[in-house]
Amino acid sequence: MSGFPVVRVACRHVFSRPLQFFTLALALALGSALASFLFLAVSGLQDGLARAVEPFSLLVGAKGSQYQLTTNSIFLQDAPLGNISGDLWHELQKDRRVKTATPLGFGDSYLGCPVVGTDQTVFTIRTGGASSPLWLQMKEGRAFQKPYEALVGAAAAQLTGLKIGDTFKTTHGMTAGGHQHHQVYTVTGIAAPVGGPYDRAIFTPMESIWAAHEGHGEHEGGEDHHDEEAEEAEEAHHDVPTSGDVTAVLIEPKSLGAAYALAQSFIKRNDGQVVFPSQVIVRLFSAMGRSEEILSVVVWSVLAVTTVTSLLILFWSGSSRKNEYTLLRALGLPARTLFAVGWVEGAVTICTGLLTGWIVGRAGLWLLFSSLSQKTALTLTAPLTGYEAGAVAAALLAGVAVSALPALAMGRAPMEKLLGTSSL
Repeated sequence: MSGFPVVRVACRHVFSRPLQFFTLALALALGSALASFLFLAVSGLQDGLARAVEPFSLLVGAKGSQYQLTTNSIFLQDAPLGNISGDLWHELQKDRRVKTATPLGFGDSYLGCPVVGTDQTVFTIRTGGASSPLWLQMKEGRAFQKPYEALVGAAAAQLTGLKIGDTFKTTHGMTAGGHQHHQVYTVTGIAAPVGGPYDRAIFTPMESIWAAHEGHGEHEGGEDHHDEEAEEAEEAHHDVPTSGDVTAVLIEPKSLGAAYALAQSFIKRNDGQVVFPSQVIVRLFSAMGRSEEILSVVVWSVLAVTTVTSLLILFWSGSSRKNEYTLLRALGLPARTLFAVGWVEGAVTICTGLLTGWIVGRAGLWLLFSSLSQKTALTLTAPLTGYEAGAVAAALLAGVAVSALPALAMGRAPMEKLLGTSSL
C-alpha cells in the first residue's frame, strides 16, 4: 500500500471514532495550551516591565517602600508614599552629579487618567543612551508652555476623547466622585505613544498641581461657595504658586559612577531616598523566579500526565481494533503497512491536539495582554520567536515519534497472538 492510501485509511480510522479522537485531542490541547500560556505570559510581562523602566535611570522620592515608589512613579499605580520638599528638588537640580532633575507631581486625575505635574526637562528624557530617541514626543499640537496647559498622552486621548483646544477640570484622587478642582485646563497637544504607563497620563506644568492643591480642603463644597469658586476660577490664571512640594524626581545622572555616588549620599538622609527602578524590577523578577519554577514543575507535570494518558488511549485504541488487524493480516496485508496506518493515526491525533493547544494558548495570551494593556498602558507583546517555533516543532516531532510506540506494538504482534485475542 502506497503512502497516500495509508494516510487516507488512517484518517478514516481517526474520524470513524470522533468521541475518542476529540477526547484525546482535547487532553493534549489543554496541556499544551497551559504550557504555552504560562511560559509566554511570564516572558511577555517581564519584557513589558523592563521596557517601561528603561527611560528612567534614578528616582528620588519620600522614604518608604522602594516597590511602592517605583510602581507609583513609573507605572502610575498604587498610592504615593508622600511628597518631598521643593528645596530637595532644587538641590538636585544644582548637584554636580545630576544632568537633569525632572519633577513629578501626582494626586489628580481626569476620567481615570492621572494628571502628572512636571517641567520642560521631561522632553529631554531619552529611551536609552545618549543616541536613543526622545522618550516624550509630539503627535499633534505643541507641548505645554504655561500653567493650565495640558499635553495628553496617546492612550489618555483615546480614553477621554480630549482634542487640541478642549478644556477640562481635574478631580482630586484617582477615583470617580472626588473633589473637582476649579482650575480649567486647555489641551495644547497630543503625545506620541511611549509604549508604557505614561501613555495614560496628562502632563501639565508643576505650577498647575501646586495651584490645585493650594489650600485644598478649606471648602467643603456647599452652595454658599459656588460664587467664590467661580471667582477663583477667573483669578486662577493670574495667581499661580511658583514653588511647592513634589511627589518624586526623575534623575538623569552624568555617569554611572555619579548615580551610585548620589545613591550613597542618601543612605543616611531622612528627607528622601534614591531608587534604581531597574534594580527594583530585577528583584521583582527574582521573586517571581521562584513562582516561575513552581509553575514550570506544574506545567511539565501536566504535560507528562497528558502524554502518558495519550499513549494509554492510543494503546487502547489499537487493542480495540485487533479484529480489524487480524482480518487485514489474514488477507496478506504486511505488518509494516499496519504499523504505518497506526502511526499516522496516532500522529494526526497528537499533532492536532498540540497545535490546537498552542493556538488556544496564544489566543488566551492575547486576551490577557489586551486587558492588561488597557488598564496599565504597558506594551505587552509576545512575538513569535525562533525559540518558540523550535519548541513547537520539537513538540510535534516528539508527538510523531511517541505515536509510533502503540503502532509498533500492534504492527509487530505475532499473527498467533492476534488470532488468540480475536473473536473471529
